[in-house]
Amino acid sequence: MSGFLGFNGSVPGPELRYRQGDQLDVRLENGMEDGALVHWHGVRVPNQMDGVSILSQEVVPPGGHYDYKFALPDAGTFWYHSHYMSYEQVGRGLFGPLVVEEHNPPVVDHDIIAMLADFRTSTDGMLDTDFSTLDDFVREGRLGNMIRVFLSRKSVQKGDRVRLRLLNAAIDRVFHLDLDGIAGAVVAIDGMPLASPTQLQPLTLAPAQRIDIIGTAETEISFNLRNEGTQTSLGE
Repeated sequence: MSGFLGFNGSVPGPELRYRQGDQLDVRLENGMEDGALVHWHGVRVPNQMDGVSILSQEVVPPGGHYDYKFALPDAGTFWYHSHYMSYEQVGRGLFGPLVVEEHNPPVVDHDIIAMLADFRTSTDGMLDTDFSTLDDFVREGRLGNMIRVFLSRKSVQKGDRVRLRLLNAAIDRVFHLDLDGIAGAVVAIDGMPLASPTQLQPLTLAPAQRIDIIGTAETEISFNLRNEGTQTSLGE
């Protein structure tokens, strides 16, 4: 479907994975017709690397580039996204996952990213690129009619020890999520580890929120979005 934007031409953008204490070194090359900036959501970065228009850096113009370089002091589940015209650019797909692993990460068979997003399409199946609809600003926000769970891995086997990193990349939608087929607990919220794991169900993810879960696959793991009639599965 046309109308989408993507880092490196994909939605979501490429998975960036580092170890705590590593140096992130990423060049933003702006191939769009609009300005561009990248914000590293939840990461402690130097002010000039924060990607906020005027406050921390100048907008990268079409055809320009900017080098983001900074150390990663904290382990956790983070993400990166547009921070210029972000309501539209994030809504069109300019986002991606950023994972910083611990020095001694928990032992699991699979470390899987599950990035949730919604998009509004028109009757012809194309992305609706009108982001100025007044009703969106006076009601619930821009809620898409197409919901996706982007998984970094498509399958697991019964008995696998799994770390699920859930990220809400939707610009307005709050996801109410039930996970079936996994026995485990929430171990981190918004990149911060919990002192004690908490009950797995039910889960609510506000825009930009992240939740880490560690558990054992009992059967096919299903992501059931309450009130949305949407299901995505990690099968065997």
